[in-house]
Amino acid sequence: MDNVLEDVLKEFAALAEIPRPSKHEQAVAHYLVERLRALGLTVEQDRIGNVVADLAPSRNRQDAPLTILQSHMDMVCVADEGVAYNPLTDPIKLIRADGYLHADGTSLGADDGIGIAIILHTLKRLVDNPEIEHGAIRVIFTVDEEAGMSGAAVLDVRYLDDATYLLNCDSEDCDELVVGSAGSVHIDFKRRIDWLKPSGSNAFRLTVSGLKGGHSGEEINAGRANAIKLLGELLSTIDDNGGAVELVDINGGKAVNAIAAQAEAIIVTAFDADHLMPIVDQIERRIKKIYVDADPNIKISVEKTAAPDKIIDDSAGVIALLNGLKQGVMSMSTADLVETSANVGIIGLDGDRLTVKYFPRSSVDGKLIEIVGECRELGTRFGFEIESSEPSAAWTENGSSRLAGLVASIFERQNGRAMHVKTIHAGLECSYFYAKNSALDIVSIGTTNEHIHTPRERLKLSTVAVQAKLILETLIKLGK
Repeated sequence: MDNVLEDVLKEFAALAEIPRPSKHEQAVAHYLVERLRALGLTVEQDRIGNVVADLAPSRNRQDAPLTILQSHMDMVCVADEGVAYNPLTDPIKLIRADGYLHADGTSLGADDGIGIAIILHTLKRLVDNPEIEHGAIRVIFTVDEEAGMSGAAVLDVRYLDDATYLLNCDSEDCDELVVGSAGSVHIDFKRRIDWLKPSGSNAFRLTVSGLKGGHSGEEINAGRANAIKLLGELLSTIDDNGGAVELVDINGGKAVNAIAAQAEAIIVTAFDADHLMPIVDQIERRIKKIYVDADPNIKISVEKTAAPDKIIDDSAGVIALLNGLKQGVMSMSTADLVETSANVGIIGLDGDRLTVKYFPRSSVDGKLIEIVGECRELGTRFGFEIESSEPSAAWTENGSSRLAGLVASIFERQNGRAMHVKTIHAGLECSYFYAKNSALDIVSIGTTNEHIHTPRERLKLSTVAVQAKLILETLIKLGK
């Protein structure tokens, strides 16, 4: 078990040296192409950057069905407040302690670097031990899973059509066997800013911080606050109390699929500090009371700043949009699972362009279409253009899955406990693979990764060898 763990962590450490935020996977893709070729696989790369490699079957397993092992290359790159980190150039600094692997002040990238590392370890073991017989194996490493799943969306169906089984290695709990996931849609609200002269001279920087954040699918029902939404409420309350808020700048959130942990705005207001602070203190007390258990460390800070020479032309419309967007769980299924949710992931001002990134999820495809329509109406009302992606379909459970039964039985025999079979609210690339080839028998498995999409992300080391052993025996059984 220890040798397996150390070998996998060696593979993961090599990945951690390569910056790989979404849409910037060229370096890691090049590394993986060379690594897979060194293992003797036939490798190709498609036009968007997905890496596809084939390992030939053992001599006595030529007729066994083709099995796909799949993970994504990119990672959500976030850092603690005050940590200097450039996701385009800086490696991830790994820390191993107390049975976990985490990073030094940033997200770890185990989502989904550990999936890639275990796949590479498994391939190396099969190549180095030809006595281990297996069927044909295809590896698919996709790009851009975290920011839009464009890699899975455009993957040529020919890479899926000849396969029978697909093991997605992107789930976050070693004891869970995922057999279905929610669909999702990316919605961007955009508007061009016409700058105006401010009417007042009292300028302040308002910062909402100290929130836990978290994954907008897995942790959307944890009752946590969203810093962007809290900032919108704060600005609206100041304005409603006679503060005449004029926006100078506004930003918040790090990733569209992460609950925003911090947001800030620079404003001009009719209030001086003596009038502003009692309102802010009252709002902070009320918010802390609401989130006392789920998000106890919320902080609102106010800093006097220099008077600006320009403000956003329609501050009221921006604030109204933020308050109009729904956040968190929107509906539950009859099975008491989250059915539909949404997350205000990012707000940012770049030059004269303001963008709000919104990310709804649902296990009911029609709900996503409805939300897109509602957002178009909301955008029109408040002066925003709307850009939306093609919704990804939900991946629905296959009640007759041979693969699910096999994986569950192997896990129970190896570990002495049963897996929890479930459908999750988070999105997985499996939905695209299922849409392209509904005959594919698909499951998703993974190590235990905690607090993903946050700087507190950590990998439970005792689950690494468990996952590797499960994949290896599954490949052996499927090859018979």
